Amino acid sequence: MTRMRKQARRFVLAAGLLVAPALAMAADQGAKGQAKSAGQKPPAAAAQESPMNVEQLNDNIAQHSGKQVSVAGEIEEWLDARSFVLESGGLFNDEIAVIVPPNAKGLDAQRLREDADIVVSGTVRSVPLVELERELGWDLDPELEVEFEGTKHFLVADRITRQRD
Repeated sequence: MTRMRKQARRFVLAAGLLVAPALAMAADQGAKGQAKSAGQKPPAAAAQESPMNVEQLNDNIAQHSGKQVSVAGEIEEWLDARSFVLESGGLFNDEIAVIVPPNAKGLDAQRLREDADIVVSGTVRSVPLVELERELGWDLDPELEVEFEGTKHFLVADRITRQRD
């Protein structure tokens, strides 16, 4: 191959690397526009409907505080009849305390065993445990208070469903 052809091929490759992201962005904007005009949700919104795992939640916990989320994971340990630890199988930052108020919908939480794969939909709360106890009318056992000591974030469940494989 001649030197001129090699340079031309490099130029075309470099131009393609620069243009491809712009084309992808334009295609995404077009898909969003078509979805809106058809009354459908754009692809990004549809993807957000699938549950995140606990690690993803904890990595951005501040942005989710006070908001409704759906989180997939496994019951690692029941703490009492109304609370358990949900984990996602990662090495770090993969656990959150889940509080199940009496009005939670879906499966009877007490019937779920440890290691059950579930999806918890609820509100992320970043409040002191005392405030959460007061709001939910929940009087924690002193041993459980010790267990929750230092916990800054909770997921207050509205609905619990079994996760489908």
